[in-house]
This record gives sequence, C-alpha cells and structure tokens, in this order.
Amino acid sequence: MAAPVTTMTLNTTAVISFTEPNDNGKQIQKYTLTIKKSDGTYTLDKTYCDGASSAVMTNKKCSIPVSVLFAAPYSLTWGSPVYA
Repeated sequence: MAAPVTTMTLNTTAVISFTEPNDNGKQIQKYTLTIKKSDGTYTLDKTYCDGASSAVMTNKKCSIPVSVLFAAPYSLTWGSPVYA
C-alpha cells in the first residue's frame, strides 16, 4: 500500500488521503487510521478520521483541523508529519 498523502486546505485543514490496500478477496469493513503525536507514538482519531465511517470508507480520505493537530494529544508543530 502506498503511503498516505497529506494536503492542506487554506492552511486550516489537513486532508489525509490513502489508497485502498489489497483486500485479498475479502470486503474491507473499516480502516485503521492513526495520527502521529509529538512524542512519536500514534493514536486513533474517531472524531475526524474514523476509519469505519461511510465517508472515509467511500472517499479514502479524512479531514482534520490543523488546530486539532496543534493541541493535545497530538501537540504537533507546523510541518510535522501526521503519519508514519
């Protein structure tokens, strides 16, 4: 699977896009989308990037406000990667 791609919308929203991985002949039920925190660990974000939501499943992307990424638990700085 290719690495996710992050783009910015008006410097206020990070849009994380991804390609569908090989499903090995089985229907994908949900995606596990983790976002990097400033300490190098990763966490799920069910508010903005819920991998089980129909919008994320259909569009293969999620949008998260930059202000959320700057705040706890992420505490990222401008230009920090949000995925591995």
